[in-house]
Amino acid sequence: MKKTVSFLLVLIMLMGVLAISICALETNASSEQGNADCDCGGSYGDWQYPVGEDCQGSRYYRECDSCDSVQTAKDITPKTIPFSVPAIGANAGDLVMLSLYDVYFTSSNVVSADKIAWSSTDIEIVDNQVCPSSSGVYKLTATSSSSTKSVYLVVKNPEDTEYVLFLDDFNRAELGDDYVPLEIPSGSEYYISDGKLIMDATVNKDAQMRILLPEWIGDFGDYKIDTSFTMLSTLNDDNSYWFAVMARIQSGDYPFWQAAVRKGAKSHSSGVEIARRKLASGASNGWEVPGKSKYTEDISPDKYYNLTFDISGKTATHAIDGKTLITYKSMSYSAGDVGFHTRASVISIDKIKIVVPIDDSIHSFGDWSTVTADTCTTNGLERRSCENCDVVEERVITGGHKIVSHALKAPSCTESGYRAYDTCERCDYTTFSGEFGPFGHYFDRLIKSVAHRGFSSTAPENTLPAYTLARELGFLFAECDVAFTADGVAVLLHDETIDRTSDGSGKVSDLTYEELLQYDFGSWKNAKYAGTKIPTFEEFIALCKDLGMHPYIEIKNDKTYTYSQEEVQTLVDIVRDYDMEDNCTWISFNITYLEYVKNADDTARLGYVSSSGITQSMINTVLALRTGKNEVFLDISYNMITESSAMLVASNGIALETWTVDSANDVKRLPKYISGFTSNKLVASDILVQATVTEPSCGTQGYTTYTCVCGATKVDSYVPETNEHTYENGACTVCGAPAYCANPEHNLEIIGISYQNGFDKSGVKTVKCLDCNASETEAVAPALFVCLGYSVPEDGSGGASIGFEINRDALLEYERVTGKTLRYGAFAVSESNIKGNEIFDEDGDAFSGVLFEDVTEYGFSVFHIKVVGFADNQKDLTFAMGAYVAEISGDRSEYSYIQREAPAQNEIYHFISYNAIVNAKSNKEEVTQ
Repeated sequence: MKKTVSFLLVLIMLMGVLAISICALETNASSEQGNADCDCGGSYGDWQYPVGEDCQGSRYYRECDSCDSVQTAKDITPKTIPFSVPAIGANAGDLVMLSLYDVYFTSSNVVSADKIAWSSTDIEIVDNQVCPSSSGVYKLTATSSSSTKSVYLVVKNPEDTEYVLFLDDFNRAELGDDYVPLEIPSGSEYYISDGKLIMDATVNKDAQMRILLPEWIGDFGDYKIDTSFTMLSTLNDDNSYWFAVMARIQSGDYPFWQAAVRKGAKSHSSGVEIARRKLASGASNGWEVPGKSKYTEDISPDKYYNLTFDISGKTATHAIDGKTLITYKSMSYSAGDVGFHTRASVISIDKIKIVVPIDDSIHSFGDWSTVTADTCTTNGLERRSCENCDVVEERVITGGHKIVSHALKAPSCTESGYRAYDTCERCDYTTFSGEFGPFGHYFDRLIKSVAHRGFSSTAPENTLPAYTLARELGFLFAECDVAFTADGVAVLLHDETIDRTSDGSGKVSDLTYEELLQYDFGSWKNAKYAGTKIPTFEEFIALCKDLGMHPYIEIKNDKTYTYSQEEVQTLVDIVRDYDMEDNCTWISFNITYLEYVKNADDTARLGYVSSSGITQSMINTVLALRTGKNEVFLDISYNMITESSAMLVASNGIALETWTVDSANDVKRLPKYISGFTSNKLVASDILVQATVTEPSCGTQGYTTYTCVCGATKVDSYVPETNEHTYENGACTVCGAPAYCANPEHNLEIIGISYQNGFDKSGVKTVKCLDCNASETEAVAPALFVCLGYSVPEDGSGGASIGFEINRDALLEYERVTGKTLRYGAFAVSESNIKGNEIFDEDGDAFSGVLFEDVTEYGFSVFHIKVVGFADNQKDLTFAMGAYVAEISGDRSEYSYIQREAPAQNEIYHFISYNAIVNAKSNKEEVTQ
């Protein structure tokens, strides 16, 4: 006999045969892991493990010294019961020692075994031990302080391989009221017939039916659900309608995940799906479908199919008849209910079985050790051994190229273009194809403008004044030449001798540092630099750090200059002493010297300098300097670079820079693949096209704006980030500008909050420091509420809906600081009911209905209003809906409203602001909360 709804509690427990081993629970046992008395009067010996047997599926055991009794146990070592699988697995006849189990009471809180008391109404517990004599599922309760957690003892027969949590074959007259009919459309029905559960939801195309399995299953989140089903028919034989198994259902309703199968499992574009329902049925935009696939055939009413929904942690698989169709790795929620779901279909369910993943192994493995290391082209091997037996596990570490393809990208004024190419995620393997996209602009090539020996066209080269001037002119990169004195001091000098750049003479390698200090290295360039001394390399690095400049350090290749690994190490150590190793570049004409730098610092940026034409052999030499941690590049004389040779460098995936370019026209005519120019006299703005400088003010840093020939702009901090102003007693000593207290140890007080443009806009906080004389300061106050979205059907049917979010923390802070009370809610008005009761508060008292839910999982509160049932004579009336916040102070109430942007003009219902409706009426004062 068919029944629309039937409620009969049915819990199918697995009843097995008596256990082969004998279990004794002794109230006077001296220790759970020690000896215990046998029923015969004898004593059990120590726990043993079968020598040489595989740990998987085996049991610890102990034997009686007076009879043939054998007692088995699943665990004699501590275990932890996870939150998503709150279960202990055992064989019938096993001794289960509950005092060994820590338990996750919540997804993040584990309670240790010594703080847990155990109880059960399903099975006897003696001295924190339990001995199930037959297979089945027994509910246990773990109690710690005032908290409880349900844990399930899932018992199987020794010969079984799965832990079955739930099984139902529907061989009875009625379904039972432990199945919850969650969503049953009017006119639809479900019932038991011939050992099958029938779900008929074919009353209309939108009919969806949902039925939940027994509620206790919702304590789990990891399970494998096998359902034998078929689709007897669908409304109008439509192959898009579906049947699904729901899992991890939250709050007994939604959101939830489901594995769905359409009637057109093969012919439909998404015949099978893993989907998440975020909102209640009927709500707009409620579905996410991250996984889609097809089956090998459409669903036939003449056969039954096995749908498997297997969930473990964040990974889920969807399979039909053993064929995995979808694997999804971003599952949310840690636990939740299970149920059936269908739309516009007649479903027949023959059986459902839920298996939980309980580890039945007592292997105790050590750490993985590497046997063979993997490379980019070969696989590696790791191995670990069990501490309890002879089992050894091995796993392959996958080698081989891990190729990632990068499509050709056209250049724009804000991004560089590049050729199509493939790279390996594991090594430097790179292949290029197609044309390398040219750069169409200047400044967005991230060009480095490098001051050659400082700004050497005006100031004496390789001196501190030359680098200071270069920084003032906008250079962020500075090249220098390094030489060693007779007493081993690193100084800046380009030539073999000091003859050209000082008032002295002689080879630098023959002179001590003290001897060099007697000479003037500035007057030869300009009398105003008289007295300038030769700088040490350390002084240069210190200046670069102070000025925020990136040094280009050239290790010379002149015949008279020879460097050892130790001397290069000295230079690297100086750079490290100033924490500049990640902000400097090393260049040289001598590849050996660059190798010396690489030996001293495998992260160093290295540039090979040459005055010859570019060849592939030269490029290969540079590529050999790579360590996997550094950057390498070519630095070529500008008159040796051609378009084709520049493309060759770019095609090999390395940068190309050039020297020494002193003409802006040369910058523009050279190939666009060049990313750095070294110059004696071009200022940074010459290389980067056009610049305007904004000087720093008392409270802000300055910056330089570069303008491309196309009109696009780029901003950099090329002027000093700070200024000479200082602050005392909360104000600037130069201009009197107030200072905000930034001392993290001081206490700040909010003394006022205001919202000038509505509570849906950012407001202003006024803050003062309680511990010093810093002046009051304005800060941003967050908006109190924000519209989340709305929906309006184009044909005017089905109503309209809108939702908005309340920032409760900001609301409470506003009320606390201002002493005012805020009320908030939603409104829906038309010209015909402007004075009606359609402004809703948070209690939702209105004919059209307001649903309020605190969605704690997402950390915010949401109001949702849906207006339905417009009469024909209302369809042409102006209609508006939105949200409000009312600020109540005494007898006054000031309102702030928000509403999403209006839909297209051709839609039947169009949105205008609430204020526009009210202001059009003469009775605005009559509209109340």
